[in-house]
Amino acid sequence: MNRLRFWRSLRLTVAIILSLFLAMGLGMHNPLWAPTSVLMVEAGTVGEAQMRWWQRIAGTVLGVLWGFFLIWHFVQRPEQLIVLCGLSAFVLAYASLTHFAWQDFWRWVLVGLLVMLCYGILNPMGSFSVMVDRIGCVFIGATTIYVLHILWPLEVGRSHQEQQQALLRSLQGWLDASPEALPGHFFGLLGQLRMLRFRLSRNYGDYHVLHDPQRKAIGSLYGVELLARHLYAWRVKCPQPQPAELEWVRALIAALSEGALLPAAPSALRSGSLLSLMQQDAQQLQAGHSCSKSMLRWQWQNRLFQAGTDSPLLSALVIGGVCAASLQIWHYTGWPGGNLVVLLATVSLLMSQYAEKVPTRLFMLPLFIGSLVLFPIFVFVLPQLGSDDALIIMLVAVYLPLAWLLHGSNRTLAVVGSLMSVMINSGSSNYIPSELYVQRFFVMCWACLGVGLLFPVAQHILLPDDTEQRLRNHFAVWQREWRHWMLQPYQTDMTRKAAQMERRTDIILALYGRLPKNKQANWQAKLAQLPLLMATCQQWSYSKRTESVTVHHQ
Repeated sequence: MNRLRFWRSLRLTVAIILSLFLAMGLGMHNPLWAPTSVLMVEAGTVGEAQMRWWQRIAGTVLGVLWGFFLIWHFVQRPEQLIVLCGLSAFVLAYASLTHFAWQDFWRWVLVGLLVMLCYGILNPMGSFSVMVDRIGCVFIGATTIYVLHILWPLEVGRSHQEQQQALLRSLQGWLDASPEALPGHFFGLLGQLRMLRFRLSRNYGDYHVLHDPQRKAIGSLYGVELLARHLYAWRVKCPQPQPAELEWVRALIAALSEGALLPAAPSALRSGSLLSLMQQDAQQLQAGHSCSKSMLRWQWQNRLFQAGTDSPLLSALVIGGVCAASLQIWHYTGWPGGNLVVLLATVSLLMSQYAEKVPTRLFMLPLFIGSLVLFPIFVFVLPQLGSDDALIIMLVAVYLPLAWLLHGSNRTLAVVGSLMSVMINSGSSNYIPSELYVQRFFVMCWACLGVGLLFPVAQHILLPDDTEQRLRNHFAVWQREWRHWMLQPYQTDMTRKAAQMERRTDIILALYGRLPKNKQANWQAKLAQLPLLMATCQQWSYSKRTESVTVHHQ
């Protein structure tokens, strides 16, 4: 694992340095935008990088063109420009928060707009040059990392089949686990499945952009989840199972993990029981028939994506207001680095409002660490290097550790590493010799201070993050949907209803994972009942369908 992490970090470092030298060689005035695009497009798989690649470029072009239009027509009327910018930020933020498949695209449109305004306002006559620089650098950076993903596909080192077999083998341990340990095993498996789906493709909302192998892989993961759910329910309801049933389940899982012929079902297997559902799951998983159910499940992804925020409309209003307010403050006070305050505060606030909110400290800590520790490297060390070889060595020494953090398993370190790298690239111009090194350093510190004043106020006062309350709300909705399912199972599209409830279960578990340890203990018993209730619904629906078919034939 560490070897793969090292090679992925090295690939990212190579892409950063290569894109930087390409941008400088082509005479771009802001070459650091190219490495920033590398960091934004860097992702787990070629498929995900491909989507981020074209969305990053297309969103940037649209946002920059809109920003150029605003500067061209309203630069002499700053009040109208500020209002239009705030309204644009509101609309784009709302679109990003409510459209899962297009969230990155609309975010890049907003970033392109803000970059164009923040740099074009300083020099309206040079706004066209800024537009060309932004589009060119984004294209260079995004294309560089995308091409490296294709030529150097490190993530293919372990096939999906091997990962699926490892998950199935882990189910063997559930057969000997105590009832108290089963919830932990089940929640851990769901977390692994969620990460595997993320690595296969980020675009679950639109299956038109997925290839057949990806589609089948996601469907097979769904089949593993169904089998795990029914196995969990069976072990909880039957803490002391019959030896014959236990051995049959063990042989069933072993045959699945090894790709062998499934064992014959016990003669006493009752139709509609959990064991029969497990047999059905195994047959569909081995035959590859879980794809259609998985596709129906993810049709609810976009519909429930905004459920992670307290209110998409409120969040978008606050983001638009912060954008307009920061522009107003910059216009009237001349705050040093005011353009960076507008850009970083608005974009950070938007990124913190997605389905799984990111704590404020994970956005603020990288700004201050990067400015106080790493930024002086670009001020005092890089300008003293006399050769290109020394410059490359220095860049590797700086970016390889950051890339290592970015590809770590710890979510906190990954966010810190990513944002720190973005801050360094967007705030430093010291690759090119200048006499303004120290002045730029203090301007960046002032910009970090401005973001540190605006962002926490908006995050904690205007958009309070009450994770437990949102978890409580989602859990109540889940219970209502479950009761509706049980009361009218034969009048509802069961597969579609299951997809809706499974997606809401994902959100509930994600919120549960963000609670403090002492609060998680209060919720564990409640959430441990979710797979049991889902299995009960499926048993009840199966019996109703069987009765309906029997009556029809009679």
